[in-house]
Amino acid sequence: MTEIDTKIQDLAEDYKNRKKSLSEKDKAFLEQIVWKETVGSEIRKEKDRAEFLKELLGGTNREYYERAALINAGDSAEALWLQIEKHGMLVSTAVRLYRDAKAKAFKGCISTSSVLESVIAEYLELSPTYLPSGKVIRKKSISRLPSIDEIDKNGNLKTSKSSRTPKRFRTKLRTALAPILAIEFEGVEQIIAEKLWRELEIEINSLLDDFKSKLYRAKQDVKRGHATEQKLSFNKILNKRVT
Repeated sequence: MTEIDTKIQDLAEDYKNRKKSLSEKDKAFLEQIVWKETVGSEIRKEKDRAEFLKELLGGTNREYYERAALINAGDSAEALWLQIEKHGMLVSTAVRLYRDAKAKAFKGCISTSSVLESVIAEYLELSPTYLPSGKVIRKKSISRLPSIDEIDKNGNLKTSKSSRTPKRFRTKLRTALAPILAIEFEGVEQIIAEKLWRELEIEINSLLDDFKSKLYRAKQDVKRGHATEQKLSFNKILNKRVT
């Protein structure tokens, strides 16, 4: 065993022995130290950070990704750590709020920390659900009655350009998933089912945001003349996959 391996194992044992008493921020800080110890070793070439920490310390990839996202944000995420440690906010919720604040800050050409306070305040106005663990999730109802101009003469919802916006698309996606998940959630305690559903929503939104970002870069490449292949419509791409 190399000197690096020995030091990592010692840190891992210390982490696991203290894990139950550690705050989420302390966990993130120690995880960062453990990962930094792998600099220059073969581990960096062979393993993803979260995968390595999961194998070494236990838990899930996701928890390491989420804590890393906040600890890497530095002082600008301090208000979120406070919500996590003092008011029961889930780390996954804090990550989502930080991303929301970062996106708003980018649009307004201002700092993320200056936007974060209002993003947190808006979130805290939502109705809370208290989990057995003592954590809190907040959400608002996405259901609403359509207005008169959204209904056609046969009583059906009209298809308009607004129904193709990302927000409407995500709502439709949730609506389509709901009956499928309702069957899967049979026998699961309601509070736990709501937590799992919320986590799935975050995963889906993150995936869609990532795809949107990649799509934007691809379009920018076309505008700059970097894309050499002929542009295909989405329908043509789908047809190619089917045939």
